[in-house]
Amino acid sequence: MDNTTKPTLHDTLKPDVASRSESHKVQGDLAASANYFVVDPVFLATASVQPYQRAHHDPIFRPLRIYTLDPTASRLDGAVATINVPFEQLSSGPVGSILEVVDWDQTTGQSNEPVDLDNPRILMESGRVPSPSDPMFRQQMVYAVCASTYYAFRRALGRDPCWGFRAKPGQAYPKLRIRPQAFCDRNAYYDPSAGELKFGYFSADGCMFRGIVSTDFRGS
Repeated sequence: MDNTTKPTLHDTLKPDVASRSESHKVQGDLAASANYFVVDPVFLATASVQPYQRAHHDPIFRPLRIYTLDPTASRLDGAVATINVPFEQLSSGPVGSILEVVDWDQTTGQSNEPVDLDNPRILMESGRVPSPSDPMFRQQMVYAVCASTYYAFRRALGRDPCWGFRAKPGQAYPKLRIRPQAFCDRNAYYDPSAGELKFGYFSADGCMFRGIVSTDFRGS
């Protein structure tokens, strides 16, 4: 006969005082540590952006016309296209929830009148007519291209991409500032210190050309 003592149900349910004591010690050590709860900076940065929350009565898209090829190319060659930009309410600029267009030329010190994309006539015509000499069309195009790019990344990542800079004075949330005519030079670049995407312009063969060239466009 096996005289080995077998644990009873009461013994099985009896708390292990030593184990519980050790568990409390570990929890106490963790609670005392300043790094017990650490939030990844990516999540903190994501919380700093506030994309537009579409209301049930809002349209889904805002159709806007842009150039897809060099403006000198024929429209029949596909130089102009209409793209569907996710709808948001805009103020003149245009200025939205995550993007703002500021058309100020630091070379001349002049500013162009901002476009109002919520103007009923402009809405009915899918934005302003494409023209390389129209400052308001340039404002429309940089907004349309950047907004479409942002929302493409948003779908791919499954979250709201955040900017790598803090909100500017007077802003509750950071907005990428886009300057379609920032300076006179054959260049365009992203300025992380200012949170600005700057496009240059230059003269060629006696004519003034302004357009988007290769850029370094970064978010987080």
